[in-house]
Amino acid sequence: MHTERFQEELTSLIDRLQERPRSAAPRGAVHSVVSVSGGCGASTIAVNMAAALAGMHRKCGLLELQFDGGDLEVMLNLRPTATFADLAEAGMALDAEMLTDSLAKHARGISLLPCPPAWNEFRAVPPEAVSHLLGVATSIFPQVVIDLEDVFHPEQMAAVAASDQLLLVIRLEFPCLVRTRRVLDFLDRINFPSDRVQLVVNRTSPREEIRPAQVKEALGRSISFFIPNDYPLAVTAANVGNPFVYESPGAALSKAVKKMAETLAPVK
Repeated sequence: MHTERFQEELTSLIDRLQERPRSAAPRGAVHSVVSVSGGCGASTIAVNMAAALAGMHRKCGLLELQFDGGDLEVMLNLRPTATFADLAEAGMALDAEMLTDSLAKHARGISLLPCPPAWNEFRAVPPEAVSHLLGVATSIFPQVVIDLEDVFHPEQMAAVAASDQLLLVIRLEFPCLVRTRRVLDFLDRINFPSDRVQLVVNRTSPREEIRPAQVKEALGRSISFFIPNDYPLAVTAANVGNPFVYESPGAALSKAVKKMAETLAPVK
């Protein structure tokens, strides 16, 4: 009964957040990125997606909801003075000026709001505060990328509900596909629109034993994007604090992420 009640509460939460009236003012698009299992590379995808979008749209907000500890400030070589937790505590009083002043600005148009230090008690913040912060962010930025920890904690679900696209970063490995099936089933149960979900296979290589057709059969949906494996470039970029789409724009890895950004958020 406890599990059923928890499920009902989660479904009710996402329904409330999705049905909330939105302002008639222009609103930026939200792209949430989450790893289905550990080591899929969602944070790397998120930071480079933000870099690509900032290049296309002049600026991009990057929000980190990794409350077990995140890496985005290191991957961008920034020194933030405020965190997501700090601003969420402001609740409904948070406005565009407060958010803008609190963001860590990258020279190439990315504005970062990082996660708080690991092992804090941020989950006590109501998901409505997270939803409000995202609403303010989308009033400032034409594109917002969110690096999620998961899709089932209430504050994470507030971000999921606000997402125009939910990018599930996976690997072509059987255990990861099993977890992906479970995540997709969960998203169905909470009524998240399936047309907003994108499967992103990271670190692909020609020698993969599992083929895209097998993935479609197992998951009931096709892979949206393939990101090639270039571990040396990804590690180098992270170590120097410079996204690989900047570090090596001509690399196949960079081109794949930029193509994904162009597909999901074309310049109009």
